[in-house]
Amino acid sequence: MSDAPLIARLVPFERVASFAAQPASREYLLHLLAAARLAPSARNTQIWRFTVIEDRDTIGRAATFAARPELAGAAALIAARAKPALFKKLHPEQPFLMIDVPIAMAHISLAAGERGLAVEWVFARDEKGWIAQLGLDGDLRLAAVGFVGFPQEHARREPPPGRAVFRNDFTRD
Repeated sequence: MSDAPLIARLVPFERVASFAAQPASREYLLHLLAAARLAPSARNTQIWRFTVIEDRDTIGRAATFAARPELAGAAALIAARAKPALFKKLHPEQPFLMIDVPIAMAHISLAAGERGLAVEWVFARDEKGWIAQLGLDGDLRLAAVGFVGFPQEHARREPPPGRAVFRNDFTRD
């Protein structure tokens, strides 16, 4: 893996083991959303909608629901959602919810790193359960929930599956 800062941000090998008890300013959180707004999307539809939650009780319940109690100290949650009416009108064979929204989520993660924040994304396998936990309306599809805050402690992340398939295909003449 490269030592380049961008590569390290795109493929982090550390996860947040705990967050510092430090709030993230409204300016910082808006910076993350501004970065998401600039993400490319199919036909420039920008189907994503992000909801920021700063309520301590909700963050704690979400960490428990995710079976990640170490994330309970996050300063905020970002619910990454999409408008189904928009992606239903597009090519139905394209899963824009799971392509466009994660690209915008990557922009959020990169912008977080700029400000010294970290985002731990938890994908919403139990979408209805997450919507209930977070008190969100059911009109939007939920792709993932990001726990945002200043990292206090890191732990090694397991390497992504399939990493061994990459090899150096460059040849010299």
